[in-house]
Amino acid sequence: MTYQLIADERYTKKAWKLARWTMAKMDEDGFITGEAARVLDVKYGVDLNYQVDMSLWGMELYARVANDSLVHQYVQKSLENCLYFVLSVNIMVVIYLSNSIFHPSFEETVRIY
Repeated sequence: MTYQLIADERYTKKAWKLARWTMAKMDEDGFITGEAARVLDVKYGVDLNYQVDMSLWGMELYARVANDSLVHQYVQKSLENCLYFVLSVNIMVVIYLSNSIFHPSFEETVRIY
């Protein structure tokens, strides 16, 4: 977007590099691995809400502005997997809150599981 306001190739090149760097950090399912150290040879990923709200949003914006179909494909694959988890958790929270407001005993049921 900055390139559209200030015609300087450096912005386009930097955006290209950042998008490719982020794509390189994605695992085979499209989840971005984090900067944290490994624990028992497992490297944990970035928080899914952050990944969707910040990383993928920015990558898709770049993909559309730069007409970069490869980045768009990575974002699309990642969203297909991330949204499943993000929406599932959010739906569960809404159900929990609505049930606990109307049925206080629901909290006891949830604690059992």
